[in-house]
Amino acid sequence: MWGELGSWYFVWALVVVLIACLPFMVRRLIAHQKIKGIDPEQVRLISQLGIGPHQRVVVLETGPAHERTQLVLGVTAQSIQCLHSTPMRLAVEPVSLQMP
Repeated sequence: MWGELGSWYFVWALVVVLIACLPFMVRRLIAHQKIKGIDPEQVRLISQLGIGPHQRVVVLETGPAHERTQLVLGVTAQSIQCLHSTPMRLAVEPVSLQMP
């Protein structure tokens, strides 16, 4: 009888451990999916400046190489706001004119 009771304690302990680990596993899966969806070639951090204990201004470049956009973002603990956006133009090499 005590042998069966000991195995039930083991089963209940295992269930409690699995329930305790569940939030950690869910957070890991969510974080993995967020990171997996970002292409490092598409987003580049240019600079960031802390303007308060929980406020920061961030400058990012985003988009494909031929259509880059520069974003100025205001970031707080509760929100992210786009303060300004500027399309980046590719530098065009000047065409040299040759005189005959």
